[in-house]
Amino acid sequence: MNSHSSPRRLFFQGVFDALPLIVGGVPFGIIFGTLSLNAGLDIWQTIGMSSIVFAGSAQFVAIGMLAAGTSICAI
Repeated sequence: MNSHSSPRRLFFQGVFDALPLIVGGVPFGIIFGTLSLNAGLDIWQTIGMSSIVFAGSAQFVAIGMLAAGTSICAI
């Protein structure tokens, strides 16, 4: 960090640098949210699962298993 970089400028530089990742992740978030609500999870359960499980494919498999009636212990 040089003496000319303010915290605000560094924050917005980080936001700009992260945009490509965010653009790629938004469609998966929309699909996962739709599937989880259709599987019977409420919004807080959906947010919790997205906060805890970091492997996107595992989230999709778990939602399919929950929709099929599999117990949480088995998942």
